[in-house]
Amino acid sequence: MGGKFEFSGFDREEREDYKIACGMTDREYEVFEARAKTGSRIAAAQMLNMSDTTVSRISRSVHSKIIKEMHKRERRRSGSTTAH
Repeated sequence: MGGKFEFSGFDREEREDYKIACGMTDREYEVFEARAKTGSRIAAAQMLNMSDTTVSRISRSVHSKIIKEMHKRERRRSGSTTAH
C-alpha cells in the first residue's frame, strides 16, 4: 500500500468513517471535505477562506492520520497484531 492518495478518492461515508477513526478535529475534517469536493488545495483554501499554507499544513496532518489508520486496518486484515 502506497503512502499517497487523493483526497477526492473517498466518498462521504468513507470520509466520515476516517474522521472518527483518525480522531480528526473539526478543522481537519473541514479541510478534508473541502479537498475532496474541490480536488484542489488552492480551491479548498479559497472555499474555506484560509491561506494556502494553512490548508497545506492541515492537509499534511489529515494525510498522516489517514495513512496511519490505513496501515492499522491493513494489519488487522492480514492478522498481524504487531505494532509498527
